[in-house]
Amino acid sequence: MEHPIAALLGTVTGIAVGIVVGAFLIQFATNWLAGFKPKYGTAILAATLGNLASFGIGFVSRIAIDNNKGEVTGSVTLLLLVIGFFVQAAFYSFMLKDPAGVALGYGRACLVTLIQVAVAAVALGAIYLMALGAIALSKG
Repeated sequence: MEHPIAALLGTVTGIAVGIVVGAFLIQFATNWLAGFKPKYGTAILAATLGNLASFGIGFVSRIAIDNNKGEVTGSVTLLLLVIGFFVQAAFYSFMLKDPAGVALGYGRACLVTLIQVAVAAVALGAIYLMALGAIALSKG
């Protein structure tokens, strides 16, 4: 890697932006699906803890796989993403509560997480296409 500091700063910035945008998406999706809008601070906390838990599961799993001389194949990666999805939904289900204090519920939390994942996939796809375009323009 040519510029490790730049890569680290880019990663930290990406995570921070992802959490901030994710909190807005949580508010939007919860309002749309459940009829209430959680406080922004609660949404940020839920997004942060859900992402950290999901990342932690993937990190620990990859270490265990690597230490056992296993390969992290596409199917293993997909399985870890699915597990992370459900763990993140679990955090949303008990952290997001309506004004009366009733929790969101796991089914709706899964839908909130699905909306968040869909928006992230579209955004990452757009960034990937822009990067490919920039590479093509720099070569041409």
